[in-house]
Amino acid sequence: MRATVVLVLKTSRCAPWVVPQVEALLTRGHRVVAVLPAGDGPVRRALGERGVPVVDSATDFALRPRPSTAAALVRFRRQLRALGPDVLLYHLYASALATRLASAGWGVPRVHMVAGPLYLDSPLVRSAERLLARLDTVTIGGSAFTAQRYRELGRPARAVPYGVDTTRFRPVDDRETRQRVRTGLGVAPGELLVVMVSYVYAPKRLVHRGRGIKGHAELLTAWLTFERRHPGSRLLLVGGGFDEAGERYRRELVERYHPDRHGVTWLDSVPDVRPYYAAADLSVSPSLSDNHGAALEAGAMGLPSIVTDAAALPETVGPDCGWVVTAGDSAALAQALAQAHDEHRHGRLAARGEAARARVCAHFDAASAAESVADIVESVARNREPSVWDGGAAAADPGAPEGERAASVWDGEPALRDAEPSARPEPGPGPRVVTVLTEARLGRDAAGRWAAEEPALGADAWTRYLAGGGRLRIVARARTRPGSAVHPLPPGVEVLALPYYLGPAGLLRVLPRLLPGVCRAVLTAEVLVLRLPGAVGLLGALAATLARRRYAAEVVGDPEQVLAAGVLGSTGRRAAALVHRVMRAAVRRAAAVQYVTEQALQGRYPPAPGVPTASVPNVRLAAPAFRTQSRVWRPGPALVVTVGSQEQHYKGHDVLLRALRRLADQGLAVNGVLVGGGRRHTELVALADALGLGERVRFTGPLHDRARLVELLDRASLFALPSRTEGLPRALVEAMARALPAIGTAVGGVPELLDPRFLVPPDDHRALADGLRTLLEDPALWTEQSARNLRVAGRYELGGLEARFAEWLHEVPGARP
Repeated sequence: MRATVVLVLKTSRCAPWVVPQVEALLTRGHRVVAVLPAGDGPVRRALGERGVPVVDSATDFALRPRPSTAAALVRFRRQLRALGPDVLLYHLYASALATRLASAGWGVPRVHMVAGPLYLDSPLVRSAERLLARLDTVTIGGSAFTAQRYRELGRPARAVPYGVDTTRFRPVDDRETRQRVRTGLGVAPGELLVVMVSYVYAPKRLVHRGRGIKGHAELLTAWLTFERRHPGSRLLLVGGGFDEAGERYRRELVERYHPDRHGVTWLDSVPDVRPYYAAADLSVSPSLSDNHGAALEAGAMGLPSIVTDAAALPETVGPDCGWVVTAGDSAALAQALAQAHDEHRHGRLAARGEAARARVCAHFDAASAAESVADIVESVARNREPSVWDGGAAAADPGAPEGERAASVWDGEPALRDAEPSARPEPGPGPRVVTVLTEARLGRDAAGRWAAEEPALGADAWTRYLAGGGRLRIVARARTRPGSAVHPLPPGVEVLALPYYLGPAGLLRVLPRLLPGVCRAVLTAEVLVLRLPGAVGLLGALAATLARRRYAAEVVGDPEQVLAAGVLGSTGRRAAALVHRVMRAAVRRAAAVQYVTEQALQGRYPPAPGVPTASVPNVRLAAPAFRTQSRVWRPGPALVVTVGSQEQHYKGHDVLLRALRRLADQGLAVNGVLVGGGRRHTELVALADALGLGERVRFTGPLHDRARLVELLDRASLFALPSRTEGLPRALVEAMARALPAIGTAVGGVPELLDPRFLVPPDDHRALADGLRTLLEDPALWTEQSARNLRVAGRYELGGLEARFAEWLHEVPGARP
């Protein structure tokens, strides 16, 4: 679907953080219209540069208790209605109040992203918000703190940071630029330069009465104490008054503290703050209430920070990258400045800056955060559409273009393409139709054909169901936007598109629409196969049990190991045992079971006695994938390769990075290449930088070109699989087929592949490093492992496995008893 998103902001001056969110929505094909107060501003200009229409608001968002305010809200209501929004997205509290009131009674989804928690410090506002927040469809806290404040009001809220552009804000390597700015400020070499970047806000009437919320007065008080004991240190304040009242308050502070007498330079607002961060040694955020504030920009620039414990600020600073002091406590702030000065004098302060950069890249990247906001906006937009199970296909795909809104969820034979699922004919004579419920993520390629997002789930993964003229129907989450996937499915395969989701939170959002789709697939299946683990497969098992339908299970992994590895945090660890029992029961009820391992998964999830059972690896390689002979040892710098998704941490790429650091510290000439992409990619790059591996490690992103991957494996010295959990890892088998020595963790089906001497515990980078070193320092052992791995990989050649699978599939009974 193509949604119209109306963005409402009360100001064009200080909300640049909405621009990445707008870009994410535009990239997905949505239309964005912005409603802003009249007048120029950086946000208006940035949106105009991106082709976003900007409309002057019919209200000034002041919401004063007078008749003109009511008239303005009526005009604002008409204005919003004329824009035809599918979703209303608003930031800042005045924007939220006006938009909620103007759109009351419409049924248009409203997404409120809370920029900061200041107004919730007022008991009066807090009481009102307990009721008014119910007008929002979704509440997004711009920090974990803000989200928690709304939950305390009884309002479900999820936390998504606004973040910072970590490519624009990054450490400056040009020492001349840094020194030029410092010289212009009169800062001598070696002197400590502290920076605070913030507008000046006048004291508010309802919160922190008589005190500016950004803490300028508290910092200046602390600075006078600190500067007396550490003369020569300099403080740079960047930012003028936010409005006329803020500018008056700034002049009052200048008259009260005479900052120019104490090594303080106060600049007005500037278009680009990066040169001043680059010149500084330390950032300070002394706010009485704040979201993440300037600490993110400073951290991204490689600056450590002193922040207060106000609201969300402590989320920005870890113990190794800054200090957290009590809000409003000038003495504590002066003491933290003294500690930073001491670390600067001894050359230790810069290390905190490196850690700050790594933390920001890992947790506060604006591009990643913007994608999360776009996911939420798409979700609420889809909920407005008729359910895909009531005949509308757009709900199944957040990226479907206009022309697809009336399309059927069925694809395949022309006679079925426009039919409702319920109208599907009963099976007649001929090959059976096998329905497979899977956790695969599907989409359309550039030519409009159904395709998989991951290469391992492309055509090769499904052709075995079509042998002998069989027919296949795949039931999976899917997007229908052309270009949303790149690995085509076999011709003639039908796809039943379930609502698309990512992660547990996404699953919960689409569950009301996912359940009917799974039930429909189960009830209309001729032969039903559930691929486990996965939410789709387990829901299918529940539906089949309740409907008294028979099903076969394909067991491809161990969910308990995944959850116990911490992929979903402490909640996942607590749920691991329960999930194990649920899947064990689902497999036990299956009328036929196929495993991808020889023994590992069979022991964990045994079948019922007497049912058809087979061990058929889901990794099947054609003859060209194999080398004809083992390798010959080559001396020189070693290259260690790993391949796997970076969507979650379970592939253990972070463990490999720490192992490579350990080998480098031991003097071994070794480099690494990490192949894969996903939400954790930026975090892994930041970790590599923090470990000092920038010159030793290369991140390729996903490699869809198999020839390039084979070339990389043939250049490698070793393959590493540091996974925290696995089924039967295709990447490892492919590396072994290239006669590559390997080391991996003793999880899932890995012990069925590797020499026991080269199995290590998960999450043990020392053992991983030791195993890599053993192979790299023993040419005879390396050569032996090359020949062994090529021989073992031969078990996974295509021909014999296909015959074994066909025999098992023939024994799978029909779904109807």
